[in-house]
Amino acid sequence: MGLIDWSNALIAAPMLEVARIAEYGGLSPAFATGYQLTPDMTAALDRETGIACRLYTVVMLCVLFLAQLQHREQAERQIIRLEELLRRLGGINAI
Repeated sequence: MGLIDWSNALIAAPMLEVARIAEYGGLSPAFATGYQLTPDMTAALDRETGIACRLYTVVMLCVLFLAQLQHREQAERQIIRLEELLRRLGGINAI
């Protein structure tokens, strides 16, 4: 069983989809099994490309929540997450 959100569909590397699912909070063991995620694929979420894909998702969520005033708390959480990911990405480049 699956769900396709055609309103937000795009052609991209599978890592972007996995990063989206992770940032949405849906990266469960059941999803990992169904998607056939390997430990290497999951670990890639914490490397430069995975973090960049997570950033893409978080920026999208920031814009979405900021555009809807009733979602101010969610927007603030996403902005905090954005700052966290930017620090992590900066830390990778500094190594």
